[in-house]
Amino acid sequence: MKRIFAVFMLTAGICFAEEQQPAIPVAVRAQAELAVFKSGKALPVSITLANGLSKTIRFYTFAVQPNEWNGETINISLVDVYRDGQRRNLYLARPEVIQPLTVSGLGSHPVAPGSPLRVMIDIGKWKIQGGWTEGTYDLIFRMDGIIVDDRVTMSVLSDPVRVLVQ
Repeated sequence: MKRIFAVFMLTAGICFAEEQQPAIPVAVRAQAELAVFKSGKALPVSITLANGLSKTIRFYTFAVQPNEWNGETINISLVDVYRDGQRRNLYLARPEVIQPLTVSGLGSHPVAPGSPLRVMIDIGKWKIQGGWTEGTYDLIFRMDGIIVDDRVTMSVLSDPVRVLVQ
């Protein structure tokens, strides 16, 4: 059976002019877990997948919390990184995932209608130009591999999130 891969390059903030509802009722939100991050320490961010559809969707990942082998970073991408208002994307590379032999494969996490799925990540695992030095960062994330049904897979961008690193 063919599988349609639908890429919705939308953010939760894009709304119809007259309505205040997202164009697609599946949203990704990023939130800094600390008011101020310390350079050289963990940089925790929660990525939340909200399901506004009338049926359960699925998200595939190895983990929903950071681990030593970066399993939580599968199907989550840091697509835009800007420091101190500069408009040059600093992104270099995603974390390398080295799956242990004891892990057989990705886990399927169901997200019921009206329910969220929260995945914690450490953005310090992503490589950026100049490293995670002091500054104010504007970040946009993408969740890939959101399974709607046997024919539709979505990728959804987050709204920008601002973090301060000192």
